[in-house]
Amino acid sequence: MNRFYKKLSVSLCIALLGYLAASCVYEDEVPCVSEVRFVYDYNMEFADAFPRQVNDVMLFIFDNEGKYLATQQARTEKNGLGKDFRMTLNLKPGSYNLVAWAGMQDEAAPYAFARPLQAGISTTADLQVLLAHTESQTSRQPLSNLWHGRLDGFEVSNERPTSGIVSLTKDVNRFKVLLQTTDGRTLQATDYSLSITADNACLASDNRPIPTAATTYHPYSQQVQTIENDTETEENIPASVSVLVSELATLRLMADSDTRFVLRNEREQKELFNISLVKYLGLMRLEAYADMSLQEYLDREDTYQIIFVMDSRETLLYIQINNWRYILNHTEL
Repeated sequence: MNRFYKKLSVSLCIALLGYLAASCVYEDEVPCVSEVRFVYDYNMEFADAFPRQVNDVMLFIFDNEGKYLATQQARTEKNGLGKDFRMTLNLKPGSYNLVAWAGMQDEAAPYAFARPLQAGISTTADLQVLLAHTESQTSRQPLSNLWHGRLDGFEVSNERPTSGIVSLTKDVNRFKVLLQTTDGRTLQATDYSLSITADNACLASDNRPIPTAATTYHPYSQQVQTIENDTETEENIPASVSVLVSELATLRLMADSDTRFVLRNEREQKELFNISLVKYLGLMRLEAYADMSLQEYLDREDTYQIIFVMDSRETLLYIQINNWRYILNHTEL
């Protein structure tokens, strides 16, 4: 064989090897590499917080008809799985639906799956997350972070590597509530009770609450604090203000839900006010988020500071949520 044909043979061999590598076809039919990465930028910072906030993730794999196939999971004891984290999937060519839950493996997580999944039998409808350890549909827990994500139509090919992004939504909301009066009297922590009631203790694979029974969320922390005035006391202005400080946590809030915020005077056994929490959270959005849908706002914002101010007759005068104050006319509670 002359030199020309030798060079041609070598070139053909190299080209063939390149084609085989590019098409990921092997004798044992191992498919191309497929992987997914996770992103949590659905927040008010519009920045990916997954690398530093999420320590564990469970990925549930379903076929294109919604039948359950397998679960893959990852966990770290460090502060986040890191920006370079990828989950490699050992999947045959085809179309898949992926559902992710993150935060379930936290030792303090008060969550559980409604039922075990059976490969080839269970469907996405069977994948439900419950708020566990509740008594009589009540919760007094701080609630560890919980995230959900879903990616439908994930295509795995035997001709090229496949990658996808699973976008996460945080499903826990935290409220810090201050209650004070205008007459300067000292409050007692046992005199008042705060609660948020919502039917959201069971979440489906699409992250929507499954109607079961309303859960009442009570404070996991409640105490009275005194704020001293730092200016000279004027007439009719108290030298100090007594405030009741409470912290509550709930699962995902929905724009179309009837979520109630209730304040009761336990000493006199009477309800002081009962308001539509979602309505007021929507009213108190900053103007910069006016074009954002209410559901997107509720999903992105996960922390609220609320101030309730009452007069001496315990009539609610105004509500302040984060940076906005709303004056009440008492016909809309």
